Amino acid sequence: MTVTSPPSRVARFKGLPAIALVLCLTAVLLTLAAGFARHRFGSVAASIAYLRGEHVAVDEPLKSLVGIQGGSRLVVRYGLTNRSGHPIKLVGATSSCSCTAVEDLPKTLAAFEKQSVQVKITVAEDRSDFSGSIRLFTDDLDSQDVVLKYSVHVEPPSSPGGVRNK
Repeated sequence: MTVTSPPSRVARFKGLPAIALVLCLTAVLLTLAAGFARHRFGSVAASIAYLRGEHVAVDEPLKSLVGIQGGSRLVVRYGLTNRSGHPIKLVGATSSCSCTAVEDLPKTLAAFEKQSVQVKITVAEDRSDFSGSIRLFTDDLDSQDVVLKYSVHVEPPSSPGGVRNK
């Protein structure tokens, strides 16, 4: 029977400097990567979106339109930013509602350029609250389609006596 003594304190912490070095190098590399992402794209979240294939960013992808009267014609602007290093052409669009039309297409966004796209929404007289979406198609094979959304809260019409119908 052999008797072994417990490992000395020196032996137990022998690998600790190597682990600490790896952790420090990892922290330095992550800090450098986050700094580059912030410099190149404005934020770490924007750089992650770019890596997911979202080369065209939308400043406010969901517009909430409140207090709209039936029979109104609305013009909504969506700000778009090209995050890629090359021009991207918006070649067309499709909408979930025939009441929606996208203006000014086709349109080219130069590298890192910000422009807006106008969307016209026609609210029918008898329409209640509704929402919709627009999908913009690009010529960039590496980029995902751009999705714009809107929600319209239609005010009920007033009766002749000034009392709103419910």
